[in-house]
Amino acid sequence: MAGFRVEDVRVHQTADPEVVIGEFTYRGDAGWAAPGIIVFRIRDGLIVESRDYIDHLGLARATNTVDALCAQLTNA
Repeated sequence: MAGFRVEDVRVHQTADPEVVIGEFTYRGDAGWAAPGIIVFRIRDGLIVESRDYIDHLGLARATNTVDALCAQLTNA
């Protein structure tokens, strides 16, 4: 997936002072876009845990790779 960048970054604070959520859009040079989020747990100024989530099916549709995704899932 060459030629993509992160745009539309928004940072959300939560009720837990250790948890911060970043919301963003992956945008490709070929015109596709896919939303994503990342959840950080931060202690003493250091990231101690992170989890990220993306709409994989939406990304596969946008990049015309649904067949390849399905093949990978069924061969796993």
